[in-house]
Formats: sequence, C-alpha cells, structure tokens
Amino acid sequence: MINDSLVELYNTNLGNCLIGGVRHIEFDPIFDINKKGSIEESNRLSKLYNIKNYSSFLYINSGIILYDINRCNEYDFVGKSLKFVKLCKNALYPDQDAINKICYRRIYYIDYVYNFNPCNLNKVKINPKIFHFYGGGKPWNTEIKPIFKLDQNFLQESIF
Repeated sequence: MINDSLVELYNTNLGNCLIGGVRHIEFDPIFDINKKGSIEESNRLSKLYNIKNYSSFLYINSGIILYDINRCNEYDFVGKSLKFVKLCKNALYPDQDAINKICYRRIYYIDYVYNFNPCNLNKVKINPKIFHFYGGGKPWNTEIKPIFKLDQNFLQESIF
C-alpha cells in the first residue's frame, strides 16, 4: 500500500548495480536481537549460493525492486534466474533466493521506508512510504486490525 510520494524512489540512481532493493528487515541485526534468525538464514544461504560466509544482512525482500533493464538484459538476468530456480529445488523463497544470488554484489540498497511490513511498526520508529504485507498478516484479516487500521475510504476507492 502506497503511503507517500515515490518520486525519490523513482529517481534513485542505481550506479553500476543491476537492481535496487530493500534489505529483508527481519535479518537486520538491529531487529534480530538474539541473531538466531540471521545466523540460521546466513547458513542456509551460504549453502544454497555456495558462497562462504554469506551474510543474510545482504538479502533483499522481493516486494519492491528497481531494475536497470539494460544492465539486467546484458547480464542475462532472466535466463540466470530461471536456471537457478530450475536447479535449486530446495530454495525456500525461490524468487527472492534467485534474485539475491544472481545479483550478489550488484544490489543498490534502498531505505526500509520503501518496503515495510506493518507487523514491524512496534520494533522501529519509521514513517513507511510503502507498506508491504508479506507473510501471513494481511490488513483485511481481523487478527492484525488493531496493529494496522486501513482507511475505510481508501478501501472503498480501491479497485481490489
């Protein structure tokens, strides 16, 4: 859900990177206090990617991604991604795992405000520009309505 202007995001200069993306917040050491999740995820990704000591802090969520289409085409991003998904049947998040592997060290990191799950609002003071309802919690389910209330007018105007 868009909560603010995206002009700044649209004008982001990716430099020499293939893509721009937002780190998966749950793997950020600031939010993963006991480091258990980020250590387990780093181990999983190191094995999957065959990259020694891969840090899950580098891992982006695939909800919001900026693509440099020309660079991605030159790099055969789509072909490499499809090959990865076909060969890596044990990928936990096939799209994200492929994107993060293919673009390793070619990712421009974008601020959390552009891909923020409202379930994390109690963990950090942030003014999200894009709310991304990944995982099980959706705003139209009653169990998270106290955490995040949608403007009923917004819902009525939505084509969805």
